[in-house]
Amino acid sequence: MNLLIKGMNKNEKGYFRKFCKLHGNRDGNHLKLFDCISVMDPYSDEKVRTHFKNEKFATRLNATKFYLKNMIIRALRNYYEEQEPYIGKLMALSEAYIMLKKGLQQTAQKRILKEKQACAASESFAFSMLWINLYQRLINSDDRISEIIESAPRLYQEKQRLADQYTDNAGYELLRSKIVAAQTKNSMKQAELLQQVLRHPILSGNKMPLSNIARAQRSELLARTYSLLNEREKGRQVLKETIEWCDDPHTTYVPSPFNYYIMHNQLLNLMDGEGAREMAPIIDKCRQIIAAKPNNLSAKEENEIQSNIYLHEMRMYGWLHQPEDMLKSGQKLERYFTKNGGGAETRAVLSIMMAFAYFAAKKFDKALLKLNAIFTDSYAERYDLLIEAYLLNIMVHLELGNFAIMKRQINLAENFVKKNIPEASAELSLIKAFAKLAREMEVGNKEVLRELAPKILKIVNSKARVDRSYIDDWIKGRWA
Repeated sequence: MNLLIKGMNKNEKGYFRKFCKLHGNRDGNHLKLFDCISVMDPYSDEKVRTHFKNEKFATRLNATKFYLKNMIIRALRNYYEEQEPYIGKLMALSEAYIMLKKGLQQTAQKRILKEKQACAASESFAFSMLWINLYQRLINSDDRISEIIESAPRLYQEKQRLADQYTDNAGYELLRSKIVAAQTKNSMKQAELLQQVLRHPILSGNKMPLSNIARAQRSELLARTYSLLNEREKGRQVLKETIEWCDDPHTTYVPSPFNYYIMHNQLLNLMDGEGAREMAPIIDKCRQIIAAKPNNLSAKEENEIQSNIYLHEMRMYGWLHQPEDMLKSGQKLERYFTKNGGGAETRAVLSIMMAFAYFAAKKFDKALLKLNAIFTDSYAERYDLLIEAYLLNIMVHLELGNFAIMKRQINLAENFVKKNIPEASAELSLIKAFAKLAREMEVGNKEVLRELAPKILKIVNSKARVDRSYIDDWIKGRWA
C-alpha cells in the first residue's frame, strides 16, 4: 500500500483528501495514516506504530491499512472515471448490469444501446462484445421471445465480425512484440529480423486491415520498422499519409489524443537536419493536442508528451545552429521536471542534449557538468547515449586543452565501446582519430590537423544510422 501512496501525484492526493471528507469515517484515522505514509521514506510498520502510539487504531494497524487501501482505490476509480476511457467503460458496464439485476429493464436498455453504439464508433471490440452479451441477457430476462428469435442471426454475425476485427488487430500486436524482440537481439541479426517483420503477410500483402484501429497500428509499425532499418524517408511517407487520412473530414476514425500524438511524435523522430524547418508546425500541433480539453490523457501520458515536445524543440534548434534557443528549451524542461517529475531515461536524454547545446555555445565547463551527470548516474540500458557522451567528453577536453588527462579519457571511451557495443568500428575509429588529434594539438602541428579533419569527417558521414552532426559542425567550424 505504501507503494500505491508513493505513486500518487499531487492532484490525486488532493482528490483523495476531498473524497475522504465525503465518504470517510468520522475519526479520520485512515487519513492520518495516509498523511503519515506520504512523507515516510522508507516505510516501516514499526515507525507508524511509534508515531501513533497514543492512537487506538495503532493496535489494529493492519485493519486500518486495509480500509485505507480500499478507500484509495475507490477514490482513484472515481477520479479517473472520466479521464480514462477504459475505466469509464468498465464503470458503465457495471452500472448497466446493476440496473438489469434490479429489474430496471427499460433504463438498462437505454444505457446498453447508448454504450454499445459508442463502443462501435470507437472500435472497442472487447467492450462491444460485452455489451452485446448484456443486451442478450436483457431480452432473455424480459422474455422477449420474438426479439430473441429475430435478433439471434444478426447478433451472431455482429459477434463474428467483432471477433475477426479483434483477431486482425491482435496480429499487429504480435508484430509489435517481434519488433521489440528484434531490438533486444544482437545488432548483427536486427536487420534480418526486421526484414522478416516487413515480409509478414499482414504488412506485405494487399489485404486492407478490417478496422481503422488496425490501419493506424499498421502505419505505426511500418514507420517504426523503417526507422530501425534506417529507411527514414519510407517511414515519414507512411506517417504523413496516415495523418492526412486522420485529418480528412470524410474519415470516420477519430484517434485518441495520445495515439494522434504518437503519430506526430514518430514523424518528428524520423526527421533529420534537412527537415529541421518542417518540425516547428508539427511541434505546435503536438502542443495543440495536449492543450485541447478534455483530452483524456493520463498524468503519465501528459508528462511524456510535454517532455518530448521540449526534446524535439531542442533537436530542431540544434540542427538550425541556434544553441541559445536550444538551451532555453532545455531549461524549460528542467523547470517542468522540477515541478512534475520525470523518468531517469528522459533526464539522461535531456542531460546529453544540454551538453551538446553548451558545447555549441562554447560554454565548455557547463557541458562537462552535464556530461558528468550522465557518467555518475546509472543509465545502463542507454549505451547509445553513453557513447555520444564519451565522444563529446573528449571533444570538450580538446577544446579546454586538458591534454594531461586526455590519455585517460581516450582509454575510458575505448574500453566502454569494446565492452558494450558490438561492431562499433566507426566509434573506435573516431576515438583513435581523436587520440591522434590530441597529440598533434598538444604540439601545435597545424599541418597534420588539416590532414586529420577530412578523415574524421569521412568516419562521421560513413555512420549514417547515427546522427553525429555535432562532430561534423565542430570539425568544419574549427579546421575544415
